[in-house]
Amino acid sequence: MADLDRIRGNNFVIIGRAGMDFYPDPPGTKTEEANHFFACLGGSSANIGVAITRHGGKAALVTRVSDDAIGRFAQNELDRYGVDRTHVKSVGGEARNSLAVVETRVEDLALTRSRAPTALLPVAFVVNERDGLTPVLRVQLDDAPSTDWAHRKWIET
Repeated sequence: MADLDRIRGNNFVIIGRAGMDFYPDPPGTKTEEANHFFACLGGSSANIGVAITRHGGKAALVTRVSDDAIGRFAQNELDRYGVDRTHVKSVGGEARNSLAVVETRVEDLALTRSRAPTALLPVAFVVNERDGLTPVLRVQLDDAPSTDWAHRKWIET
């Protein structure tokens, strides 16, 4: 647990996605056999922020969310988990948050994403802030053809 101890008391900035994930209920149920689903905060970046706060760190998310029920759900969940959303911008128009149906099964796992065009960023960057900014700790790709492509796109914007 030495690595987790490094999180406690530190501040982190995360740049990337927040969305909504639906899970078949009860856990382990195939999507096509489900009668009930439950909704959770989605997006790797948002979930990294939740993990950081659960381990005693402070996390701030930088992203865009759609100005609809899905975007408001994501913002409410960020608040519930204690992730700072000061830099979460709500955008209207055609922008949409990711919406995924995810199974909790080990074998024959099904994952379905929809709601393009996305309002969000294709890469998650986590930066630890202690005595200034330190190098990126983790990069998570969502829908990007390659790490180099994602980095170039992020730098260009």
